[in-house]
This record gives sequence, structure tokens and C-alpha cells, in this order.
Amino acid sequence: MYIPFKKKKNVVYGKPRYFDGYYYFKKCDYDEQKIVLYKYFPNNIPETVTEMSIKEVNLYNLQLEGQKIHIISQDNIFNYYYSEKFSFSLNGTSIQKSSVNIYVGCSH
Repeated sequence: MYIPFKKKKNVVYGKPRYFDGYYYFKKCDYDEQKIVLYKYFPNNIPETVTEMSIKEVNLYNLQLEGQKIHIISQDNIFNYYYSEKFSFSLNGTSIQKSSVNIYVGCSH
């Protein structure tokens, strides 16, 4: 998939998502070392919604999800990057939001 974007080496686009009358695209540019979320309405110029450094995200299983548009990834840790930033262990042991750690206890 390249339209509405120009083909460029070392750039990967994720599966588009449709929400609220727009298509959303996730672009990973390895040369520029960044992830960009675009909002697009056909026959218009794509609008940048947010950008983040590749170093800020876990690229494993990075995807657009939800009824609204969210950027997430997960392996042993669930990472939520947009529209807010937080993460939590899928083992149920801790949540990290911004620079604050919150520990979650589990009763046995």
C-alpha cells in the first residue's frame, strides 16, 4: 500500500483503520527512526496526528486498535502509546503511567 503516500525505501505502513469518517495509517520510517500516525480523507492530503521515536516504542506487534484510534503493542508487557501513554505487565504485577509505577496485588 502506497497511496496516498509515495513509495520510499525502509518505510513500512500498517493496516489502515477507519474511524469517524477518516482512514488512519501507521507509518514506520526506519531511516528517520520514527513512527507516524496519519489521518486521511480520500482526495485530501494526509494529516499527521502524532509522531514518536522508534526508540520510544516496542515494535513487536505494534498496531492500531480500539473503537477510537489507539497505538498499542504487546508481548509480556502491554504498551499503550496513543492517545495516552502507559504500560502494564500481562502477568498482572505492575502498571507504569508516565514516570509513576503502580503495583497491583493479586489475591490468591
